[in-house]
Amino acid sequence: MSVMLALLIALAAPPAAPDHGYLSVAAVPWGSVQVDGERVATETPLVKYRLAPGTHEVALCPAADCSGDVRVQTVEIRPGKTTAVHFGPAAGGPSKAAPTAGATSEGDPHAAAVAHVARGERQAAVALLEGILAKDPDDKRAHQRLCAIYRPLGRLEDALAHCRRWRALEPNASYHPAIDRNIGSLEAEVRALKAAP
Repeated sequence: MSVMLALLIALAAPPAAPDHGYLSVAAVPWGSVQVDGERVATETPLVKYRLAPGTHEVALCPAADCSGDVRVQTVEIRPGKTTAVHFGPAAGGPSKAAPTAGATSEGDPHAAAVAHVARGERQAAVALLEGILAKDPDDKRAHQRLCAIYRPLGRLEDALAHCRRWRALEPNASYHPAIDRNIGSLEAEVRALKAAP
């Protein structure tokens, strides 16, 4: 009887909330896909790639090494949902071209930082973004991007500080829940690291 009762309780319990979402990418012409500077597909389409909830930079590269015209979009991944990204003329949506290796801070330092991330050059992106913040400590985009870049570098407390500052500067309240989720997950990671032996 106790086994039957346990089975009924397990079946009656609400399902656990998903701890991940999905990303799908389509592009014309096709290209390789990077998420937060890591290659996740050698060619499009990318279908239902599993990602942690939060803000991510998605780059479409015309070559495997991300040389040439890198196009980047920032996406918000929600738990249990699929976010679709479209690049190119057939998609009809905006995409921004990021400069290639020759990009400097004299042009658009944000675009140059995104291009560095797309090529896996996170430290170069960090240097550009920190330079932006040295001139303008309230540059929301720089805080947003450093929040995303520092996490995979293992600099969780730096990521957390930039996420918190981004949240304070973000005027669009519809972004606040996603930023708060990022902050919450970073806080949990920092606590877990501090509690580890």
